[in-house]
Order: sequence, then C-alpha cells, then structure tokens
Amino acid sequence: MAAARAVRWGLELARALACAHAAGVVHRDVKPSNVLIGHDDRPRLVDFGLALLADASRLSASEAFRGTPYYAAPEQKGAGPCPPQGP
Repeated sequence: MAAARAVRWGLELARALACAHAAGVVHRDVKPSNVLIGHDDRPRLVDFGLALLADASRLSASEAFRGTPYYAAPEQKGAGPCPPQGP
C-alpha cells in the first residue's frame, strides 16, 4: 500500500472518531477488522456495538472489560475514565 493512501485512510478514520467524540460517543473497539474500505476507496469505521455515551458509566459491578485488549487504549483497561478527546 502506498504511504499516501495509508495516511489518507488514517486521517479519514481520525475524522470519523472526532465526529463520534463530538457527539459524545466513545467507540471502545477501534481495530483493523472494524474498518471497511468502500468501493470509493474510503474507510468506514463500523461496529459501534460496544460504544458508550461519554457521560455513561463505563463499567458496572457485574460488567467486565469489553473490547479487544490488544487494541484497547490504556485508559480502557485501567481504572481511569475514557472520555472522548477533541481536537
């Protein structure tokens, strides 16, 4: 894959996450298998099944970590909050 193409995809995915965060949504499971490339060669971030609203409780007493540990941000695995980060 050409470097310019990879950079473009990365920027488009970052914009998608910024839009989600601006709406108060935390995806929680960003990984390669949750990115689909369309016929127009643009990436789509999919599978918001584990997403949370930023002001919602991340874990309840009966809930464990959810997501893919290998791709999870450190704050998702630890005790810290997982707020959306804006630009």
